[in-house]
Amino acid sequence: MAAEIGREAADKAGRPVVVAGSVGPTGEIMEPMGALTKASAVEMFHEQAEGLKEGGADVLWVETISAAEEFKAAAEAFALADMPWCGTMSFDTAGRTMMGLTAAELVKLIMKLPNPPVAFGANCGVGASDLIRTTLAFSAAGPERPLIAKGNAGIPKYVDGHIHYDGTPALMAEYALLARSAGATIIGGCCGTMPEHLRAMREALETREPGPRPALEEVVEALGGFSSASDGSGEDAPQRRARTGRRRR
Repeated sequence: MAAEIGREAADKAGRPVVVAGSVGPTGEIMEPMGALTKASAVEMFHEQAEGLKEGGADVLWVETISAAEEFKAAAEAFALADMPWCGTMSFDTAGRTMMGLTAAELVKLIMKLPNPPVAFGANCGVGASDLIRTTLAFSAAGPERPLIAKGNAGIPKYVDGHIHYDGTPALMAEYALLARSAGATIIGGCCGTMPEHLRAMREALETREPGPRPALEEVVEALGGFSSASDGSGEDAPQRRARTGRRRR
């Protein structure tokens, strides 16, 4: 149903609009560490892919993946559906995914896939700063495919009985500019991202010139500190500004 609604809205836009069908992780741990088999994972992803394809999606978009095996299963399933796809992982554990992959290791994985994504990158995670650092690691690995950056709108906090993300539209605009300078060409938002964030991001990208590749110190200055001292590869992060930096207001 969601794909059908997206297709209907896109067709009324008066300009070309791509409908991406979102596919989340299985929520299970795959063999040999867990009980989920490769065949079952492929079946799950294939079923979702066919439904989104029927609903009118142009491209499949698998995101928030943490395991290489699950990423491979999605690639296999999307080949069965004969659909192009994009894939993002969540790097939320000291610069790595929950299952231990670094950004550089994801680049190597994609280069070996028989059905690679048309674009790849990172989504969700623990904040805009960390996601920019991951994007810098992607681009440093020299991938040949477009990079995706979809960071959360700040950091989640429990406020008055609900979860509130503290990233302002101004903060997300700075994040979008840094993501572009870091090498991303597909830039969006994940958890907590609202229409006002997206409007600010688009305005910034359309009205401000691209900048040079940012240093980690510049990322900290603009978006706040990193959640961990390392990006997973062993490179230490600057520590001179806390995550509750002055730009987060």
